[in-house]
Amino acid sequence: MNINPDILAEWIFKYLQGTLSEAELVSLEQWKKQRPENQELFEELIGEKAIEKGMLRIHEADASKSRVRNRIAEGIAAAGADSPSDSPDSHMAPVHRVQYLWRGWSRYAAAAVILLATGVIVYFLATSTGTERSLVNTHLPEPSDIAPGGDRAILTLADGTSILLDSAQNGALARQGNAEIVKTANGRLMYNIQDAREGQAVMNTMTTPRGGRYELALPDGTRVWLNAASSITYPTLFTGKERKVVITGEAYFEVFKDQRQPFIVVVEGKLAVEALGTHFNVNSYADEGRIKTTLLEGSVRVSPQTAGLPDDRSSSAKKAVILKPGQQAQVTPRQLLVINDADIDQVMAWKNGFISIQDAGLAEVMKQLERWYDIQVRYEGTIPVVKFKGKMDRGVSLSGVLRSFAEFGIKTRLEGRTLIVVGNDH
Repeated sequence: MNINPDILAEWIFKYLQGTLSEAELVSLEQWKKQRPENQELFEELIGEKAIEKGMLRIHEADASKSRVRNRIAEGIAAAGADSPSDSPDSHMAPVHRVQYLWRGWSRYAAAAVILLATGVIVYFLATSTGTERSLVNTHLPEPSDIAPGGDRAILTLADGTSILLDSAQNGALARQGNAEIVKTANGRLMYNIQDAREGQAVMNTMTTPRGGRYELALPDGTRVWLNAASSITYPTLFTGKERKVVITGEAYFEVFKDQRQPFIVVVEGKLAVEALGTHFNVNSYADEGRIKTTLLEGSVRVSPQTAGLPDDRSSSAKKAVILKPGQQAQVTPRQLLVINDADIDQVMAWKNGFISIQDAGLAEVMKQLERWYDIQVRYEGTIPVVKFKGKMDRGVSLSGVLRSFAEFGIKTRLEGRTLIVVGNDH
């Protein structure tokens, strides 16, 4: 009996809520009888001991049922719900904190269902002494709490006028030539062009602060998602032989295909990414040490240095690389590397509502927290040596994250918007 993970996740979710139909119940029973591991996992998920310990809380599930279902399905699919013997994680150390997550193949599926059922859980794994553990922490606000980031951005028009997009009302915001700038009901910014054959293009800039993100539809229909502390400068009308935008920080693009006008992303004059119709992510945060371009769909040409400008293409052609889906180009001042099997889930975590901490050290995680929670991080003493795996919900308040750190003995204190990480030698 081969069950789609999405369907299995929905059955378990509905079972916990008491809304499972008779037909679904019959199918669930068949799945449970398929192999002993299925029955054991089911009992662990809905067992009285788990409920008594407060691991199963459904009081907020209705508000985010669709999101919950997708994330549960993702967790079960990653675990290989129907192939326990094939799990690459079966050799890992047992989970000690949550007793019903012992078995290698089922632990991630169980964690997905239990921890994600409320949509307000911090969940990740960490390794520091050769063992792997799972954290369970609910999102309970504290007096000194800091809320997560959200849809915040500033639009700067050609005349210098600034519009605070998160507080602007939906509808038409401004008009520049033939372009009407509109904020849609779902918060996206878009441009309505009356006549693309006439009119003069002027430059606009969208900037997200730390703790901000925003979605933009460019005049040609290309969709752009800006991460925190990022910016994009673009014309209100694409004219000429190419469509060119300039970014800082991190952005994800879904480019509208137009073979007559290649789409070019310039990163602070250091890098150019050229595409026709494709999906890709560019991470150019200065504190990351390298510019990363990751391709999801289509094909892009990545050219280091000042490539992408009309008079520089011949000198940069030898340095350019063409990426295939799943590849990532990493550019530093000294070299260009191509990673053939990029971790797409990690790259796209920010757009999908997560903070990725896959194989990340504490300092690397703190960089992401600084951007998303708009805080400053300071260290006292030696930084604890710890490696994290997994991801955290970007909708969780800072207090939830800090309680998770405390479970691993990582001491922190919050003074205003400064987070102090206290080393073991202090």
